[in-house]
Amino acid sequence: MYPSEEELNQLYLQGLNKYKEGDFYIAHDLWEDMWHNKQLKDRLFIQGLIQISASFYKIQCGNLRGARSLLEKSMNKFQDYSGIHRNINVDHLKEELLLIQKKYNEIDSTTEFSLDNIPSLIESINKLNT
Repeated sequence: MYPSEEELNQLYLQGLNKYKEGDFYIAHDLWEDMWHNKQLKDRLFIQGLIQISASFYKIQCGNLRGARSLLEKSMNKFQDYSGIHRNINVDHLKEELLLIQKKYNEIDSTTEFSLDNIPSLIESINKLNT
């Protein structure tokens, strides 16, 4: 049995909150619970969020290779999205992910990556309005 629409929205919002708190592993888990719903219309978008969260979790764990791989995979998931989707400015998010990919490729260790470079998904929508 799949979660209801209301339960899916709650999972999404809980994931956003955990992401904002820097708890990328839990954000990943919450969004993965959504993603398992085969009826979800934006499964690829949610999968992209899962993968960027997992990438940042890998950075926290010291696994640069895993972080690079997951970030690259996530970027493909956002290709069919633009503008605002689920209250995220997807165009801005894609730009930020390109910058992070560049930073990942410039470093040799996760200790060289500042978590301050991680995009705030909620603020992504504000960039469109400024």
